[in-house]
Amino acid sequence: MKYFNANLHVHTPYSFSFFNSVSSLVEEAKKEGINVLGINDFYTTEGFNEFTNECLKRNIYPVYGLEVMAIEEKDKEKGVLWNDPNNPGRIYLCGKGLKYPSEMDNEVKKIIDRVKKFSQKRIMKMIERVNEFFSKKIPFYISYEELKGKTPSGWVRERHLAKEIEEKLLSTKEGKNYLEKEFQNSNFPSEDIRTKFLKAGGECFVEEDALSFVRWEESMKIFLSLGGIPAYPVFADGGKVLTHMEKNPEKLGEILRKKGFFAVEFIPPRNSMNVLRKYVKTLREMGFIVSAGTEHNSLKGGSLILNSRDSENLDEEILEIFLEGCCVIAGHQYLMKKGEEGFVNREGERTSVSIKDLKEIGKREINYFIRK
Repeated sequence: MKYFNANLHVHTPYSFSFFNSVSSLVEEAKKEGINVLGINDFYTTEGFNEFTNECLKRNIYPVYGLEVMAIEEKDKEKGVLWNDPNNPGRIYLCGKGLKYPSEMDNEVKKIIDRVKKFSQKRIMKMIERVNEFFSKKIPFYISYEELKGKTPSGWVRERHLAKEIEEKLLSTKEGKNYLEKEFQNSNFPSEDIRTKFLKAGGECFVEEDALSFVRWEESMKIFLSLGGIPAYPVFADGGKVLTHMEKNPEKLGEILRKKGFFAVEFIPPRNSMNVLRKYVKTLREMGFIVSAGTEHNSLKGGSLILNSRDSENLDEEILEIFLEGCCVIAGHQYLMKKGEEGFVNREGERTSVSIKDLKEIGKREINYFIRK
């Protein structure tokens, strides 16, 4: 039986978002009847305070998360795909139910500072190539420092650059004509710009340095030091075909368990109902807690309510599994804030606290919060 609407994976402008402000994101969540909302920006907790304040204004229960990109060099060399269907060896990982207020220790800061340093060096090189490439067509100039100043966290991502290119082109008649010619009838020009120019094979593409990613063990350090639950986002049939590591949900579960993961996450709007049902049920039966969200990490938008790729409503069984995962994460978050152990401890080991008990703790806290 559904007792509230939850979405535990949304991005804010502190990384990149469909929404132009944290306030507009949380306001839209309120309009759509979302009671529990989970922030999940890349590499940063800078948006937590603003996110908390906006949720408090609207009686929405805030859940804290963080996302990173890991790399498996051996899999990259072999062409093995995980949950990124286009980049071998690249793995998106999340920490759920982080302690708030949160504070990064020096070791974690060093890891994230390194990732930022090398990712921004790449962006600077890409900007150089963008300026050089377009100077032959529609002259404009993009400044890294100016673009950096437009981002709340000072961390420029590919999507920021693509959006800036679109805005520069739209600022002149010549540029508008170029956009119209290159991307006829495109609903999301910046996304097409990113694919055409900034991705592998594009004129302005720059290969990522391995140091701009984290390793599996580094991701665990980040999530656990912040009091969170390491979680693997399952891509499933979000692409044209299932990736190598996700072809079989049972084998995927076995691999993740060996890696020390006890939680998985889905973005239902990118999955068909049949595949979503199969993967969610299988992984839950294997003992994983399962959460879900909508990302909103691009300009394509869409509803914050969880639906399948074909806008089919989730059936009661799948919704219950997602709500259970939501309550367990909320229960873990609550216990960690009190200085107690939750779903996993600081070493990443599963604790003796049962899923049933965590579910009840989380459900109680959420209902108390949204009704008070």
